[in-house]
Amino acid sequence: MSESTIARRLAAILAADVVAYSRLMGADEDATMAQWWEYRREVIDPGIEKSGGRIVKHTGDGFLAEFASAFDAVKCALTLQGEINERSQQVAQDKRVQFRMGVNLGDIMSDDEDIYGDGVNIAARIEALADPGRVFVSGSIYEQIRSKPDFDCTSKGEHALKNIAEPMRVFDVCRAGEAPVEEIKPAAATVPQAPDPVAEEKPSIAVLPFDNMSGDEEQEYFADGITEDLITDLSKISGLLVIARNSVFTYKGTAVNIPDVCRELGVRWALEGSVRKSGNRVRVTAQLIDGSTGGHLWADRFDRNLDDIFAVQDEVTAEIVGALKVKLSAEDEARVGHRGTQDVEAYDTMLRTRELIISGSEGKVIEARILLQRILQNDPNFAAAMGGLAFTYIMHFTNQWGENHQTALNEAEKWVNKAIETDPKESYAWLSLAVMRVWQNRLDDAREAVARLHEVSPGSPDGLRILATIENFSGNYQTAIDAFQELIRLDPHGPAMALHTVGQSYFALGDWETAADYFRQRIAREPDTDSSYVFLAGTLGQLGQKEEAQENWKQVFMVKPDYSLAVRSRLWPYNDTTVADNLYAGLEKAGIDPGPR
Repeated sequence: MSESTIARRLAAILAADVVAYSRLMGADEDATMAQWWEYRREVIDPGIEKSGGRIVKHTGDGFLAEFASAFDAVKCALTLQGEINERSQQVAQDKRVQFRMGVNLGDIMSDDEDIYGDGVNIAARIEALADPGRVFVSGSIYEQIRSKPDFDCTSKGEHALKNIAEPMRVFDVCRAGEAPVEEIKPAAATVPQAPDPVAEEKPSIAVLPFDNMSGDEEQEYFADGITEDLITDLSKISGLLVIARNSVFTYKGTAVNIPDVCRELGVRWALEGSVRKSGNRVRVTAQLIDGSTGGHLWADRFDRNLDDIFAVQDEVTAEIVGALKVKLSAEDEARVGHRGTQDVEAYDTMLRTRELIISGSEGKVIEARILLQRILQNDPNFAAAMGGLAFTYIMHFTNQWGENHQTALNEAEKWVNKAIETDPKESYAWLSLAVMRVWQNRLDDAREAVARLHEVSPGSPDGLRILATIENFSGNYQTAIDAFQELIRLDPHGPAMALHTVGQSYFALGDWETAADYFRQRIAREPDTDSSYVFLAGTLGQLGQKEEAQENWKQVFMVKPDYSLAVRSRLWPYNDTTVADNLYAGLEKAGIDPGPR
């Protein structure tokens, strides 16, 4: 862009962005894009043209528009939000496409294709601060419209904006006589309203997936592993609240707006970075960002030999703890940085097995088992590998893969006991033990294993996830629901199985509507689940919705043709028969023959 092609002028800039775009696209890409294109075609483009504005560009999840008048820009933004919010009422709450909008009046530069300058940057920064469904404006816009009878403005205070020298006044604008545009909140059962991170006692942080800058997709596991280890280390600190791996990885591979992500996850701070691995060298960059302002609190780059990767992780953890002024207890210091091996090759292979196990695929879990056995041949005291190996056998048993299920459980018992004997601080070992004891119907022992898991990793969501399962099977259904509510604070987008578990608890309590909602949510995320189809069919039978119940019962056998409720129910380690009684009764009310018990 040459100086001769640049034009400078004063303009009102409207910036807009889709709220929670990454989550919406991950849940239902087709439906999200259909709404976005409908709004663009029928509301946004014609609305801006009618208001005398000009669309500068559309982005993947938003747009930028220019107006000659501050009044016209604000009026147009409110009109667009009003129409979009009205239309969105016809869409399920957790699938609604909403926008944040920000308007600024400032000096801009332009060429034939785009506009630039602080005037544009400030509009984008203010948009990121806006609440869903609302229009926020800068102080310069406020000065132009404050005396107009068309608008009411509410001050949101001064904000430090990224790369802007002075704090900026920000205002929430609505039409005169109206309350501010109501934020459309997601369904409570789907994603609970995130708490105010500033009001919480503990500093809260999300470690976003580090980018793989190695130029080799085969190294993706390594960048993911660094991210996971940082999450694990920070979760061992009792004075921090850390969002779980499953939830932060929903943002993997997407361009994110940090204030947006922090608002969605209910945290004050975000850590982002990148990893470049080349031969025996590794470069890690990291930056700690304030989610309320987008400002950087700390940033650094580490160029090291691969053998020093553990030291790099320890340094990043220490920098975060120092920056957030978290006081470490003696127990915290003993837990942090505990990895159980100094063998970088064993560690590297262990990272590969995590991805394989998380997939849940029988073939990949078996592949992970082979790799873990290979690790232990070279590093026989690596307790995390023992715990992982035990977990592969537990998955073999719980999923009833192949044959020799009892043999698999015996192998799990052997390896989990050896892991705990080798290193009682290894969280993977206690996790595997807790899950195994659940399926052995030794619920008190499972509860004790969860307590030990909490001792070695206080912020681990896995303990809460298993505790919800234990209390559900124990017949303590309300306690199970309470544990689930704690879990989704740490892991709002975690494994869908937790939705099924809490659905079972509501089912046992006779709250059919809520139970059905959770089973539907689990099916929406994992449509190949036979269990949730079974329970949804029984729940709908209890509600008298026979036809839909029968349709869901048919889906069970589409997923698993040889499904047997009698066989499956014998595996459930319930302390009483409430759930089974309700399930069989519901199926029979729907005219379904569930077979003998």
